[in-house]
Amino acid sequence: MTRVSDLEKGGLRSRRAFFFVACAGRGFITPIRLLLRLGLNPDATVLNGLTALMMAARNGRTNLVRLLLDRGAQVDASDEDGFTALMMAARNGHPDILGALLDRGAQVDAGTRDGMTALLLATVNGHTDVVRLLLDRGARVDARTRDGMTPLLWATARDQTEVVRALLARCTDADAKQAVFETASAVAARDGLTRSVRMLLSSADPN
Repeated sequence: MTRVSDLEKGGLRSRRAFFFVACAGRGFITPIRLLLRLGLNPDATVLNGLTALMMAARNGRTNLVRLLLDRGAQVDASDEDGFTALMMAARNGHPDILGALLDRGAQVDAGTRDGMTALLLATVNGHTDVVRLLLDRGARVDARTRDGMTPLLWATARDQTEVVRALLARCTDADAKQAVFETASAVAARDGLTRSVRMLLSSADPN
């Protein structure tokens, strides 16, 4: 039978983990340092697997991201839905944090359970600087979600011309050109000739 003292210790660890992750999200570096010195696991999780590194990355806490990585936080740890710190930083538009994570070996094309990657998340949210950074670091321009959405399709559907331009610069071979034309045709059928559709049609060779 589990002793009461063991349950109390478990509850204390849980409260410490919650406080740790919350402090990371708020950018409170002093209590983070203290808890780490007390031996708290830098990968302690709360809720659905959220870690301090994920919270710091999501909220743009660059110094905390670096501190946690220096203290051994797993760069590619993911929550129950498959989101990593890299994806959260990409979704919220924090290029400095993406650079720090990628420098520590974060997988640029890691995907969620639905197939969302950092590039797709940056595209959906219109973060052109993040899109360019991820492409420069080798992100797949042809990544697809489980329902078939690609970065180019997302950007075109949302008429994000600067993101479309950045993605088009990586669509150079024949297969990519065909995909560009198909994307333009699909969006045009629904939304008409938006600026992004015209951009795609002018760059693609359907023949």
